[in-house]
Amino acid sequence: WKLIHGDVFRFPEFPVLFCASVGTGVQLIVATFFLLGLALTNLISTTRRGSILAGLVILYCLTCSIGSFVSTRLYFQMNGKAWVRCVLFTAGLFPVP
Repeated sequence: WKLIHGDVFRFPEFPVLFCASVGTGVQLIVATFFLLGLALTNLISTTRRGSILAGLVILYCLTCSIGSFVSTRLYFQMNGKAWVRCVLFTAGLFPVP
């Protein structure tokens, strides 16, 4: 344990990329669970063509604040200073590629 404790608890080499990835993952998970909940309650019709995809796009846009909050909070815990860059990187990480 004494040999690896320095590697386990150190910050990543690129904290903006790491925090943006975590924030985007949380955003996708929240949007997916909201979509499943709406489909289970029949608020989104699963038989109409394209309604699930349209619902996912709308929910992805609505949950952008959740992903940005999570990534910025994690970035502040890593003593980051450029939080605006982290938010912008989180916003563009999934749809850009």
